[in-house]
Amino acid sequence: MESFREYVLARCVREPSGCWRWILSIGSHGYGQASTRKQRVTTAHRVAYEAFIGPIPPGMLVQHSCDNKQCVNPEHLSLGTDATNAEDKRRKGRAAKKLSPTDRALIPLMYSTGTWTQRELAARFGVTQRAIWMVLQQQQSKPDDLGGSYENRPQHGAPTPARCRLQEVRKRSPGPGPS
Repeated sequence: MESFREYVLARCVREPSGCWRWILSIGSHGYGQASTRKQRVTTAHRVAYEAFIGPIPPGMLVQHSCDNKQCVNPEHLSLGTDATNAEDKRRKGRAAKKLSPTDRALIPLMYSTGTWTQRELAARFGVTQRAIWMVLQQQQSKPDDLGGSYENRPQHGAPTPARCRLQEVRKRSPGPGPS
């Protein structure tokens, strides 16, 4: 029976960057997936950490210094907590940006003009295209976000606080750049 070290080494490719890229199953989260005797399926970097460094204490995470989710090089792995992981993301500029309530009101209005694509809005607000899509989906499912029921909404084109803010944004922003 092969050791955990042999298991990891046989299932990765060493790259010039120093990363050992996991070449088997990759989960929807982007991390390598591995099967072990103890657990059915876990992340490959956790298996690599245990194989080369030692046990992972309960409640601890295994973090990548290289930010490569598929890397299993033990020199790139360290233990951390949710707090240290969040701080690492913030320091490296990978933390998710939160949209303000004003942004959430502006996005559907800007999108509805047909001038902005979801990708352009994502770039404008510093978020992912999926974040824009989610705002648009939530807006469709909440008809009273802009002033009650459909019957009580202002008529099309009538000034509302959100439309006034949109006009201000349009005045300040040149719009999407060339594609």
